[in-house]
Formats: sequence, C-alpha cells, structure tokens
Amino acid sequence: MARPSRATRATDRLLASARPYGGLAGARLIIFHGEVSEDSDGPVEICVPIDPVRPLPDTVAVRTELEHREAYVPIPPAQFAVPQILSTYDAIVAWAAENDVTIVGSPREIYGEDLDLETAGRDDIVCHVAFPIRHLPSWDHRLSGSIRASIALAGFARGVGL
Repeated sequence: MARPSRATRATDRLLASARPYGGLAGARLIIFHGEVSEDSDGPVEICVPIDPVRPLPDTVAVRTELEHREAYVPIPPAQFAVPQILSTYDAIVAWAAENDVTIVGSPREIYGEDLDLETAGRDDIVCHVAFPIRHLPSWDHRLSGSIRASIALAGFARGVGL
C-alpha cells in the first residue's frame, strides 16, 4: 500500500478538525501560492470549506475567500499526474492573456467530495484546475484557442486551512 502524500495527510487532519463545526461544506481545494516542483515546495494552502454560519473559537485558523469568478478546466485521471497537469495551468494563463481576462489570485485544484483516484474511470473528473479572474470579456463568453475553459462563480465563504 502506498504511503499517503503530505496533502492527503493534511486534508485528513483538516477534515477531522472540521467535524465539530459541521464537517465538510463544499469542495476541498489546494491553493498554490508558489511553484511546486523538485526544486520548490510552494507554499501551498490546503482548504476544507466549513459552514460559514457556525461560530468558531479564536484558536481555529480560518481563511475567508470572497465570492469571485474562476476560469477552470476539468481534469480526467490521465491528465492528473505531473507533468501532464502542468500544461493545464499554462493553457489557462495563455487563454486569459489572449482573451483580456485578468487572473487575480493564486491557482488552485478543486476536488470533489468523493474523489478516489484508484477507482476513477477514464472519463471521470478527478479535479478542476482553476484561477480566480476579475475581468470577463464583453463578448458572449465563447472561448477561443485550443483550451476549452469554463467560467464559474465561486462562493467560498470560509474554510479551515493549513
């Protein structure tokens, strides 16, 4: 059996920490505030959204993210591994530049609640690579170029994060 990654172990700790506050209340995500490679380790922020209405003690680290739009691309299992997934980040950045869209935050991977890479089918979506964006083009939201990005409104109220 493979040893769980640091991200998996951190997510498990966060899920346990979120239980007293109602547990997971949305998609888990990893926000990349720096490059992750053999030469660099981020930093990264692992987030578990929780119910924004429940009161929290001051000892709990909380990140509040304002509602925003995101450009994102769904990732099937074949594209999930490094280096394949890295081309998706590059493609979204290129798409944004070509379409006058401003990236306003760190890139992230958003994971479904029932993610299981070992049982994911070829056509399943294991995560979404996403970038917060500010400016939407004035045209009818058709996307140009080789990337088929989607644009969505993200409403993360708050989450427990590392």
